[in-house]
Amino acid sequence: MATITRTTSAVLDATAETAAAAGNQELPWVSHRGMQNWDESLKHRQTVEHFWKLVQNNPGLARITLPCLGTMDDLSPAFVFDTLASLDHLQELDLVWTSFDVPTLLSAVPQLRRLRANSPKGLYSMTQDFASLRSLYLHANVEVSKLLQVLAHLSGLEELRVKEILPEPYTALCRSTPLSPKFPLIKSLHIDDTSIRKDRYVALLVEKLPSL
Repeated sequence: MATITRTTSAVLDATAETAAAAGNQELPWVSHRGMQNWDESLKHRQTVEHFWKLVQNNPGLARITLPCLGTMDDLSPAFVFDTLASLDHLQELDLVWTSFDVPTLLSAVPQLRRLRANSPKGLYSMTQDFASLRSLYLHANVEVSKLLQVLAHLSGLEELRVKEILPEPYTALCRSTPLSPKFPLIKSLHIDDTSIRKDRYVALLVEKLPSL
């Protein structure tokens, strides 16, 4: 299976002819939030346009890392989701540099098995179960109570990684945690940033992961 990782100028130069074959139609930009320096941002937009043309020209992709560019978030989310939904073999996606709605993404790519994201946007209000996902790296600061809500809708998850566990009212958490189900399939937990003062919150989370 083909793979796309973070796009560089060297890759774009090597694939310019292929990208040009897709035509010069402009992508559906919906904002200018990512364009801080206009000249530099125009170059970034060109990079993003080449990136998506390459994606569209390679429908057999199994793994994609979205470019680390602010202009990625200026694209229409509907375009991004529709394009990814067309990739029937996509198994792994890294969108840690963007803020696209994760539940909408999982609905668009139901076969996805590994996901890296930096925004919990939409995760706390999920109502659908996404059982295909096996690995989640949430590059965000989260509270245990909200993280348990997310896990309740990822019944097939085996690996969990978060950036940091946030403090929250401890007494209320102790009362609510026993009401949450356990997640026996999760065999790996990694927390990037932790400290002694947060150990009691992590301990409550670990109680729900009996296979660690």
